[in-house]
Amino acid sequence: MTAEPEVTREEATVAPDTAFRTRLPIRFSDCDAQGIVFNANYLRFCDNAVEEWFDSIPELADEGIWDFVVKRAEVEWSSSGRPGDKLDLALWVSRWGTTSFSTSFEGTIAGRPVFTTTLVYVTIDRETGRPVPVPDTFTTALG
Repeated sequence: MTAEPEVTREEATVAPDTAFRTRLPIRFSDCDAQGIVFNANYLRFCDNAVEEWFDSIPELADEGIWDFVVKRAEVEWSSSGRPGDKLDLALWVSRWGTTSFSTSFEGTIAGRPVFTTTLVYVTIDRETGRPVPVPDTFTTALG
């Protein structure tokens, strides 16, 4: 019996052709005293990109009684962004679970790798806050 090859982080975070892509401007207010993007703002950029992506899919307009929340965030930086840069983000669902899913992000500036992120979301009932299965319409719409 042959063991499966281990998937490295680099292999797992390569954006597929079907990834949603967006471009965000980096503003002076995104940066810290060093003149580079403050690290926590990269998660804000990811949150903005997810919102833009989901808003672009008409089937997701009526979310009903469920929602999703971030359970875990993993970020790895390669370089920094500065005011005036344009951050290109590619994002895609990299894992589906029963009550959760993972979205991976690849951020670049003019082709230069800046960061990768994986966010694990849990789908919840809006009233109780308890996990619920990921709706089929959601998985179908996002592939």
